[in-house]
Amino acid sequence: MRIVTWNCNMAFRRKCHLILEHNPDIAIIQECEDPRHHGHWHDFTDHAWIGENPNKGLGIFVRNGFCLEPAGSDLHFYGDFAATVRLLTIQGLGSAYHLVHHCDFGNEPYATFYMHRRKDRPYHIDYVFVPRKKFPELVEFQLGVYDEWAGASDHMPIILEISL
Repeated sequence: MRIVTWNCNMAFRRKCHLILEHNPDIAIIQECEDPRHHGHWHDFTDHAWIGENPNKGLGIFVRNGFCLEPAGSDLHFYGDFAATVRLLTIQGLGSAYHLVHHCDFGNEPYATFYMHRRKDRPYHIDYVFVPRKKFPELVEFQLGVYDEWAGASDHMPIILEISL
């Protein structure tokens, strides 16, 4: 299963071709518009969206035979990143980036975000958490490259493939 997550910095309908080039089964897109009101989504078999601003929410798009099913109401958001990481670690999850690069939080060698799209303002603020027990099943991990993605967003996509 190929998963792509990306903060598209709005107007995903104009940028989705960039993600489709990576043939995702699941695309998790932050800061995207509500697909019920904007765009044509025929390249995806299903989608879900949540947000208060119809131009800037969280979209999940699936294709290649995948479909979405409601998961209930156990979704929680936390404002404290360190507490969230501790909670996810207790649950047996780890950051795919940190597992691949063998580094600690705060010591990341590659950025996922460039403030104001400036190459000299790199930060690592985007994550994908995967089950630590299943980590050997991670087939591929890619981080978007600034020169290829900065024209579309201040965030770089994270692309991973997991063997099912």
